[in-house]
Amino acid sequence: MPRFLKVIPVKVAILSLVLISLGAAPNRVLADANSDAAKLIELTNISAQFELARQQQTRKVIRTYASIVRRESGHELPAAVKEKIALCYEQEYDWSNFEDGIIDILLGNFSEKELGILLDFYRDRGLAPTEIDAFKDIVAKGELIQKLGAEHIFTVTNGCVTQGTDAVLKYLREQP
Repeated sequence: MPRFLKVIPVKVAILSLVLISLGAAPNRVLADANSDAAKLIELTNISAQFELARQQQTRKVIRTYASIVRRESGHELPAAVKEKIALCYEQEYDWSNFEDGIIDILLGNFSEKELGILLDFYRDRGLAPTEIDAFKDIVAKGELIQKLGAEHIFTVTNGCVTQGTDAVLKYLREQP
């Protein structure tokens, strides 16, 4: 068999691998952007801020229920009812329930370059003078990102108002 016929299958195999890897390139880009968005969330410490806000909101809600019960019935809201309400908020508003959706929001609203600029900014690498206008455009998207994030959280969760109210009413019905 002539040598050039032996080389052709190898070249076809190499070409096939190159074409397959090129076809997979968008997936790699998407994976990089996804990784960048997740890293941005990590660097901005959003999960800890979200957790703190959830805890503060839960305390306020429980205080409100306790105040209403005390004022209307003269009873103290028992720890078991407070714990049931707190558990609902802890489960329904756990950051892990929302993180993937928030990443999708970031990916849908920031280009890969914009994510890179944000990562550099949060890593204290500063901004090149040529990126200042791009950074201003990114900051201008902040309000939209917050709105979309709030809408996402609202649509993903069932909330805890019904469960909290039911727990309080059940407690009140059981009182003499």
